[in-house]
Amino acid sequence: MIVARGLLELREVRVPGEDAARERLAAHGLHGLVVWALEEKLNAVSFYASSGGRDVAEGVEVFDQKAVRKIAFVWD
Repeated sequence: MIVARGLLELREVRVPGEDAARERLAAHGLHGLVVWALEEKLNAVSFYASSGGRDVAEGVEVFDQKAVRKIAFVWD
């Protein structure tokens, strides 16, 4: 279940396929999810944080000889 936070309300938003994805992961013994987001992509970072992801790690990736910071979000 993903929770969307608006300026005036807090409401649940159903993501198509979310339950099916959780069921398939659980069938393989997997019960959590990790998503990495580039720190400079503020919309992505905000989305994952507001969707219940916990910021658990940070790192650096190199793309085309440019180092960019990344953040790991976890759901369990």
